Amino acid sequence: MSKFVDLNEWQIMELQKSIDEADNEDFASDSEVESTFDKWSTNGN
Repeated sequence: MSKFVDLNEWQIMELQKSIDEADNEDFASDSEVESTFDKWSTNGN
């Protein structure tokens, strides 16, 4: 188990950071989400 934690510590830390943000109700706004989808979506061009 300790080898797994050592190998994946960065992911565990990122998950904890995300949980802390959610606990603080720190969510993306509708416009931020829309902007991200626009940035990463394809429109057939």
